[in-house]
Amino acid sequence: MATRKDLLKAHTFTAQRLVSALVDRDPDNPQPPLRRVGTGMFIGVMLGILVLAGFGVVGLIKPGSSKNWKNDNTIVVSSDSGEVLVYLGGKLYPAYNITSAKLASGGGDVKSVKSSSLRDFPRERTIGIKQAPTQLPERSALVSYPIRVCSVTAPAGTSTGSGTQARATTLELGQGEVPAASTAFVARADGSNGKEYLIADGTAYEMPNHAVAIQLGFGEQAVRPGNAFLGALPKGPPLNPIDIAGEGERSQRPVGGVDPTVGTLMHVEGPSATTWYVLLSDGLSEISPLEAAVLTATNGKKSQPIKAAEANEARNTRVRYAGRQGMPAQLPQRSQIPGIETASVCASWPAAGQSPRIAFGAPTPVVDRRSADPALADTVVQPSLRGALVRHDGSVGPADPGTLIVGGLRYGIADNDSKNALGYGEVTPEPIPAQVLRLIPEGLPAGQSLSVSAAQQQS
Repeated sequence: MATRKDLLKAHTFTAQRLVSALVDRDPDNPQPPLRRVGTGMFIGVMLGILVLAGFGVVGLIKPGSSKNWKNDNTIVVSSDSGEVLVYLGGKLYPAYNITSAKLASGGGDVKSVKSSSLRDFPRERTIGIKQAPTQLPERSALVSYPIRVCSVTAPAGTSTGSGTQARATTLELGQGEVPAASTAFVARADGSNGKEYLIADGTAYEMPNHAVAIQLGFGEQAVRPGNAFLGALPKGPPLNPIDIAGEGERSQRPVGGVDPTVGTLMHVEGPSATTWYVLLSDGLSEISPLEAAVLTATNGKKSQPIKAAEANEARNTRVRYAGRQGMPAQLPQRSQIPGIETASVCASWPAAGQSPRIAFGAPTPVVDRRSADPALADTVVQPSLRGALVRHDGSVGPADPGTLIVGGLRYGIADNDSKNALGYGEVTPEPIPAQVLRLIPEGLPAGQSLSVSAAQQQS
């Protein structure tokens, strides 16, 4: 006896034969008569979705037919010619550059529109700042450190007043190798005064005469790196002899067996270092090794060796340290560098707040021509499509909107509203040494800055 399942299969089979006979005139066709219709409908729907998605992608990539650009404070860029315009107060203003457009619109949205869509819309007079940057780096492309200032041989045909080969200065931001240690050397400034400096730990210490360099073991070495390079280095206290009150008088607390005259030099040889002292009226006060060498070089003072116990017994309890602050902890050592007088010399700042490190002979950017202003760098180099937002390290911190450096030029930003309009509202300017910032040429005429009000002015 047939089950219900068998009866259902028989009914379905009979119904399919009847439909096939009616639609296809073939009751024995094993395929359902409407299967191809369903498959065709599914394929058609999927093709339609793909076509619509394609139009959407094209619209995102090339929205040239956009008609929603007539919104106030909108930056309009012609997709055909690259012309930059700003829609303000129902009027369309050509702008000198994208920076001016950003400022004038307060950081408005950018719309790419075909020239044909703009052809019949009247244009006003051009607005903006002519010398503003023609491109603005993305926030993620702002990088300041490492900073490297180098002195290199200038292009042929230039010389100093003394007839020697002139030096050129290069400045790199966001690139350049940082050495692991710093090299010490003696530098001589250009010009009639010919000041000499001891460069130690990346800091320049002015010397009273070359006798100090000889006393320190540098001999007749005197590199001329150029005044712009020297001006970029941090300055330490001058290497003049320390002031000694009552010098030449008899000390009230002398060391047995040693000259009791105030100003006498003494030292204690330790297992790892030597400690230097000068005798004051109240006893011994410590000074740096460099200051001891300066006293020997300038006043002919010879240091007397004493024992540690004697130094402790005669120690000045009122003035324990008589030296100046900011002196190197150790005596700088001369490096044997072949051709040091003509080799490139670079000062590299690894990060904000750190002292530069000096190295000789490193590869440097090519200098094609000298700057007309000797106080400026001859070449300023930044990585491609990069910029920097900085402030000098003596400014007021977060209240300073900063200085934009792009294309080797610096542009002061007037206020935080202008900074926001440029798209850098959330970026904190990095502090860099003021003397390094001054090496970078100004991108705008004196007294001008990147500001919203200046960008909205018509020419």
